[in-house]
Amino acid sequence: MTSTISWNLIASYYADLPFYRDGLMTAVHPWTGHYEVESPIWGAAHTTQFTKPGWMYLRNGSGAGHLDKGGSYVTLLSPDKKDATIVIETMSHDHSVCIRPSLPKYDVSPQSAAFQLKGSLAGIKKLSLWKTHHDFSGNSTVFFEKMDDVEVSNGQFTLNLDVDSLWTLSTTSGQMKGNYTNIPPASPFPLPYTDNFDNYSDFSEASNFADQSGVFEIFDTGSSSHGKVMRQVVTERPITWCGDANQPNSLIGDQSWVDTNVTVDAMIETNGSVFVAARFSMGGCHVAGATGVFLWLSSDGPFTVTVDLAGRSVIGHGDGGGKAGQWFTLALHVHDMSVVAMINGKMVFQTTSLHKSNGWAAIGTGSFDYAQFDNFAVSSGATPCPAPATGQSVIMSGHSANKMWTMTKEGTIQLANSSFCFDVSGKTSRGFPNIAIETCNASLTSQIFTYDSDRKKLTNKASGSCLDIMDQDTTDGSEVELYSCNGHTNQEWIVLMNPEIGLITTSLDDLYAAVCG
Repeated sequence: MTSTISWNLIASYYADLPFYRDGLMTAVHPWTGHYEVESPIWGAAHTTQFTKPGWMYLRNGSGAGHLDKGGSYVTLLSPDKKDATIVIETMSHDHSVCIRPSLPKYDVSPQSAAFQLKGSLAGIKKLSLWKTHHDFSGNSTVFFEKMDDVEVSNGQFTLNLDVDSLWTLSTTSGQMKGNYTNIPPASPFPLPYTDNFDNYSDFSEASNFADQSGVFEIFDTGSSSHGKVMRQVVTERPITWCGDANQPNSLIGDQSWVDTNVTVDAMIETNGSVFVAARFSMGGCHVAGATGVFLWLSSDGPFTVTVDLAGRSVIGHGDGGGKAGQWFTLALHVHDMSVVAMINGKMVFQTTSLHKSNGWAAIGTGSFDYAQFDNFAVSSGATPCPAPATGQSVIMSGHSANKMWTMTKEGTIQLANSSFCFDVSGKTSRGFPNIAIETCNASLTSQIFTYDSDRKKLTNKASGSCLDIMDQDTTDGSEVELYSCNGHTNQEWIVLMNPEIGLITTSLDDLYAAVCG
């Protein structure tokens, strides 16, 4: 018997996951509508366009069997025995790797095959012929092509069969090869991306998330603060058919991502832990070995930062204040070899010696326990920046590579891993003193700042003016200047040092003082 078993009619799961494109069609860019018609759809057409439900396969040796030089054939007969379809294949062993279980070694070579029709088929005079040929070494591949009809004489006909091909001969008519035009172009996963899960039906799945272990579904909390959330609902490890993970997880985005900012609100219902991850490396049957950057928060208090889903490779830990039944905002900012981990807006860990890798964003739990997730957000991480140099303006950015600072005991604000500090240099576009980086010199009062953590203000020693985001602009690239202290929100600064290096941000938006945008 010749058959085609397709795991998906439309394969719509991320590239780089196992069994990518194992379907009749592929649609892995649902945000665009792009799709691809794959070769298996034409293999299926060799049977489906020439038969109907109720047709029967003839027995082996009486309409089905193997060809002398490799390959096989089957015959299907209509219920009234008035129509027949013969499907022939000569696929080589090395191009039949998707067969389960794997086939023993065999050879196929070009051949001339003679067929004899008997019984109710003996009176057939003509058969329509369609062909598919896979040319794996050149450009002569054809899919589902109509050939000249085959004349049948005294129930006999002969076909010349090449390797890696399919043929269908049939008494039926009306077949056609459909066409498809104006397919929307593919495009990368859209960033920035947010989802508060409020616009889904209960118990459905959230768009673009791909569960690799556990089950994440939409759940209506009935609360005004969080409404609908994404909830992990499997509470015991299931019986799986391959190497599953002990940590339920759902990934999203693009496996090629390197620099990302990932944020999610998470709540552990009774016990256990939750995580947010960047650079999540693999899924499917290999998910238990996934690596990346993982920020975990436990219901009994601690946080950990690991570089593996299994949680064995710990690079940071401490008191995260975790509690069951309480919402926490978990965030990772990952760029190149640096990572900043934050809980409820407070930096709890940072390093600049991370191994550089790539992968999806992900959320999940440490065990099969109930947990809820809300207000997921992911954006691109640092954009390429030129090497820091004197005179470069300090701006507000969510993506810059150069946003890590050190506040020295002298009061200078120094760009991490550089010799450059905040200084007053030139004018902003509206004419006020501009903040730029210059070579650090603690004897210059223009480089000295004092931080009032209660009022959240940074004051320049030379002028007595406050660090200010021009015009309360919350877009990337907004200018930073000195302006008369007025207590407005665009002069409220949050200095996140752990303990001596970190971020300088504001209450206006998810932006950071940085050099280059």
